[in-house]
Amino acid sequence: MHEIETSLYLGSLQDADNERLIRKTGIKNIVQVLDNPTYNKRFKGIKYYYVRLRDEEDENLIDELPDAIYFINRQILKGEKVLVHCVAGVSRSPAIVIAYLMAKHNIFYEEAYGFVKSKRDFIQPNLGFEKQLIEYGYQRLEEYL
Repeated sequence: MHEIETSLYLGSLQDADNERLIRKTGIKNIVQVLDNPTYNKRFKGIKYYYVRLRDEEDENLIDELPDAIYFINRQILKGEKVLVHCVAGVSRSPAIVIAYLMAKHNIFYEEAYGFVKSKRDFIQPNLGFEKQLIEYGYQRLEEYL
């Protein structure tokens, strides 16, 4: 698990299932970006938000962004920490975090991608997600904050 910026973390399903790590880090919110939600590891006092998204290039990422960006932003504004994760923390969850940063900081995909990669160097959103975020741009994402 990696801290991307204050109160925003990016990780894997293994990280999200590690109660000791979640408690030690002070995370209060977990955004699951998965084909199907996992209910086997739910921790008391943690708010879960689910984004149904397959790691496929033809998957529609943009439709999932308004509510995901709003949820992340709302929790951080309340002073709470948020972990965004998928199975490996390589494609789906980084795409959501990159979109959030694009909206929050009014930056283009390339800058947001570079920033996240500097914190978690093995990210690689699939080409379909990348293309959608480049085409959509921060101007249309910032309205979701």
